[in-house]
Amino acid sequence: MSSKIPISRETKAKNTKRKLFESALSLFKEKGIENVHIEEITNSAGVSKGSFYTHFKSKHDVILEHYQLIDEVYEEKYEELKEAEVSFTEKLQTILLSGFYFCDDMGFDFLSAVLINQLSSPDDKIFINNENRKLYRIVKLIIEEGIESQEFNNEEDGQFYAEIIVVFYKGLFLEYCLLKNPTILLSDFGSKSLNTLIEKVLTK
Repeated sequence: MSSKIPISRETKAKNTKRKLFESALSLFKEKGIENVHIEEITNSAGVSKGSFYTHFKSKHDVILEHYQLIDEVYEEKYEELKEAEVSFTEKLQTILLSGFYFCDDMGFDFLSAVLINQLSSPDDKIFINNENRKLYRIVKLIIEEGIESQEFNNEEDGQFYAEIIVVFYKGLFLEYCLLKNPTILLSDFGSKSLNTLIEKVLTK
């Protein structure tokens, strides 16, 4: 009698989605997003073509799911720095720069695909502009702590400053994509401007 435990339908679905996700990312990096067909992804994953559309609406949805991991990067860096003996200015700069480094690893084509996806998505499907994102909550929390410690200006509240920082931060992503130069890293392009803005707007 076999001792194997049957795999549930939910587990099978998760495994299939993971295979599709990993196969798609591998092919995108190898050939470029626009040069990869859905059938190539499903063949590489060893599943039927119809399985792709069970889990993703398009190739760009695969890219967006990968990009959403950026919020986990912010949270991990925040937890890492929570008890560190560094200024709130440095904490904020380090956490936001970690997002740039994450996108450096994604590459120019990936990041451009994310923005294309979001520009063409309905309002309720937009991730990068969602105020419930961990990014917004972490930035606002650090700024409020900086104000309380008197390191940051208190002329306005944390929400006001957080909105300025995040809008500028997102703008750097857009400006970087408009350069259309994959040889330049986002971290090289945006770090100095971001750090300068934080220091000029927040610190006394």
